Amino acid sequence: MNFKDHGMGRDRMLKNLQTLRAESDSETENILLNLMDFVVGWCNLSLAIFDETGNKSYIETR
Repeated sequence: MNFKDHGMGRDRMLKNLQTLRAESDSETENILLNLMDFVVGWCNLSLAIFDETGNKSYIETR
């Protein structure tokens, strides 16, 4: 969330995680895949980092 708070958008965050994934071992890859789920919203809506438009998270809109 700190990166988002400093202006990193959803697409850039996802790209960075994909870059890390390409360089990771299988255990780290699983963690990165879970983080990507939070970035794109494939998780419980209360845990999503961004909403469906790539803006504020659901947590921040409450």
